[in-house]
Amino acid sequence: MEEEYSVDDPTHLLQEASDFALYPGAQNDASAKDFLDRFPLPVIINALQTKGDVPGLENTLVACLERIFNTKYGASFIPQYMDD
Repeated sequence: MEEEYSVDDPTHLLQEASDFALYPGAQNDASAKDFLDRFPLPVIINALQTKGDVPGLENTLVACLERIFNTKYGASFIPQYMDD
């Protein structure tokens, strides 16, 4: 299962997450959904757990997740992951 959620190129995830986190203004449900369609939460969580050697990845993903969870769409995932 871990392979299914692994990231082949963490630098691509880093760049996309950085763009999302640094986007000026508030993110909306559509942009959060688009990001999570490309990088599902299990992929992001797996990267946080396994790609600690990539400079800046952890801080960038945390900032990205903050923006995602500040949308209604992103917040809807919180109860699902609280049960695990």
